Amino acid sequence: MAAGILVSCEYRRLNVPNNLALIGFDNQPIFMMMKITTIEMNLINIGQNLFLQAMNEQVERKKEIGVHLIERGTVYFVLADMSTGTLAKQHDII
Repeated sequence: MAAGILVSCEYRRLNVPNNLALIGFDNQPIFMMMKITTIEMNLINIGQNLFLQAMNEQVERKKEIGVHLIERGTVYFVLADMSTGTLAKQHDII
């Protein structure tokens, strides 16, 4: 879905990330090729827990799932210097 949105933005001449920030989900292989920022989760661990729940095994029903943000080219972050009151975009700092 994120890849389709990025293509649509390019077609409509919307600048990503300046006009629209875009974050994908699941770190699909196409995200690397298209430089889409994404959130990665451990889907194997999630699947194992769901299987154990379905088999009525003793597992935690409420379990925090760790995620990892993989920054690529479809977002930028604004950093604030509280001492000077200045803002800098991430790509200005690099």
